[in-house]
Amino acid sequence: MVKVHVWMPTTNYVGHTALTVGNVYISFWPESEAVKKDLKIKRSQPGMFVQHLHEDIANEGNRPPVTISIDNIDENRILDYIALIQSNVPRYQIARNNCSHIVAMALMKGADSEPSF
Repeated sequence: MVKVHVWMPTTNYVGHTALTVGNVYISFWPESEAVKKDLKIKRSQPGMFVQHLHEDIANEGNRPPVTISIDNIDENRILDYIALIQSNVPRYQIARNNCSHIVAMALMKGADSEPSF
């Protein structure tokens, strides 16, 4: 089973998205803090992966996420995609390559389809 974890934005947090695939936790972050100015100047920085849900909960002000379970998706294709990007960790860019982009791409790989929109 695949679980999508979502932290909605607040006045103090931009929000976050992560995945659990089986017992593997997948969460993409910038190595250092991303700020709103990064959006204006389109700055990127090295990315990194967090390995545990409790770390994300702490990073998001101890707020629990909204979690959605997805059945009938190819977990192996998701894990293969994640292994590929973890072998060459991409740069984090708040508008073009953030946590939600990684989650969306992983879900598309697992569904073997593109979004309909």
